[in-house]
Amino acid sequence: LTLDPVLRCDWQGVRIRFRYHSAHYEIALENPDSVGRGVLWIELDHRRVSGQTITLRDDGTAHAVTVRLGRPATQPIN
Repeated sequence: LTLDPVLRCDWQGVRIRFRYHSAHYEIALENPDSVGRGVLWIELDHRRVSGQTITLRDDGTAHAVTVRLGRPATQPIN
């Protein structure tokens, strides 16, 4: 599942419940800086993942996904 959400800037967050076969995913989109778009980081079951994609599993358990919206720090220009 690739996550690239867009929220209204005045929304601080949204929660989504998603079922994938026998597994349940609770997805929290957090927008504390009121940016509305851009993924700063993603956690799956309290562990950071690289990129914006999580692998869905048909494992009969509940999973927590947190997506923090924000602008990544920019690299200095030399």
